[in-house]
Order: sequence, then C-alpha cells, then structure tokens
Amino acid sequence: MPELTKENAGCPAKVQGTILECRKLSNGSILLTLEQEGAKLPVFVPCWVVEDRATELCEGETLRASGWLQLYNGEIELKVVDPTGLCPIEDA
Repeated sequence: MPELTKENAGCPAKVQGTILECRKLSNGSILLTLEQEGAKLPVFVPCWVVEDRATELCEGETLRASGWLQLYNGEIELKVVDPTGLCPIEDA
C-alpha cells in the first residue's frame, strides 16, 4: 500500500490487508481502515454496494478490496464500486 499516493487518484487499484476498523455510516455506507505492513488505507464502501453484500465485514479479518482511488478531504482512499470488489481472504 505504500505506493498508493495522492498522485494516483482516479486510478484503479487492488489492495489486501487486515481490517483495523469497520464503521457503518448513517446512510448505510461503510468506511473500513485496512492495514498492511504498517501502512493504512481508508476504504469507502457505498451503501448500494453494502446492500448487495451477504457477508459481514469484521475487524481483524483479512480482505482484498478493489476499486478506484480518490481523494477525500485531501487524503487518498479506495472507493469500492462493485460488490465483487470485496473479497474476504480465508486464513490458511
């Protein structure tokens, strides 16, 4: 995740990490914080993507997320735009 910078906003990206925080927003969207090797990245999951998700996202779970990088309040975040962009990873 360290290579994900503000200059990459507007580009597609795929990341994998541990869910440190999972916050449900008032409109039904979810804001995750993923961590990989000390680097943290906010992951925004809009409510229309959440509605299509059958599985719950839990803190401590490993997740692969894909979508588009965007700037929110001047910081880089990943916006998931499709339910297939969230893939929990089973521990080996």
